[in-house]
Amino acid sequence: MKNLLFAKKILLTAVIMLTTYTYSNATPLPIFSTSNGWTQFANDDGYRTTDGYVNPGWGAQSFDAEHLFYKFQDNILSIGLQTGFDLIDGNVYTGGINYYAGDIALSFDGNSSNYEYAVDFGLFTKDYVTPSPVGGNTGTPGIDSAGVYSVSLWNNDVYGPYGSSKPFAMQSGTLLEQLSGNSSGSGSSGTSSSGGYFYGGYSYYRIVSVNTFYLPVIIPGNPIQLNAHWTMSCGNDAINGSVTIPNPIPEPDTMFLLGSLATGLFGLAGICKKRI
Repeated sequence: MKNLLFAKKILLTAVIMLTTYTYSNATPLPIFSTSNGWTQFANDDGYRTTDGYVNPGWGAQSFDAEHLFYKFQDNILSIGLQTGFDLIDGNVYTGGINYYAGDIALSFDGNSSNYEYAVDFGLFTKDYVTPSPVGGNTGTPGIDSAGVYSVSLWNNDVYGPYGSSKPFAMQSGTLLEQLSGNSSGSGSSGTSSSGGYFYGGYSYYRIVSVNTFYLPVIIPGNPIQLNAHWTMSCGNDAINGSVTIPNPIPEPDTMFLLGSLATGLFGLAGICKKRI
């Protein structure tokens, strides 16, 4: 009898070790191939923090942050996020609780401890603690217009022990630009399993495009120091990326077009003022 109990104890210990130290292996979705112009700048597989279980697979595939990608061309910065969390409707329901997708936090000053900008997908969002609606500049609590914002206040209400997952989503901010691109989808991302947990197999993505003309902190000719962060309302997993992006001075034709755009906008403003 003692030998049987001892064997069960050994088996239980082995299972715990497996579930504690296994990580997901979600491969990048085909849409983010290098042939499509994408560069990966964050791979969350294997990331683990010291403040709890903020890591791949904790909460299974639905709560696994996976990859960040970028491409930059003609003043347009596109960012791609891949995760096991449902980014199409921004909501995962499990265990009688709804969980929500956060916003992509961005910084361009080289300081990842303070994110000045947010990319909001335009999805309904609540935090973990109460839960209470986060933001709401459309007249509906919890919903902001899809766009790029200068952030005045972040919401950090993720599950207490997961401090490294902060910030979660923009609580308030100023809209700088409606998103010129905001697509979503899903696909197969590889499969692996261990210790009773299932990883990979199905992932979601969001692609957003930002015109850096609306971000005065980015100066043509100066490299772009991009820091990005994303998590979900429970904070089970988070992804952080940092990359320096070459930013050459635009060709004369491009400068002329930007000048024409600015002149046109001022002209329209004058017309509107005369009509008032």
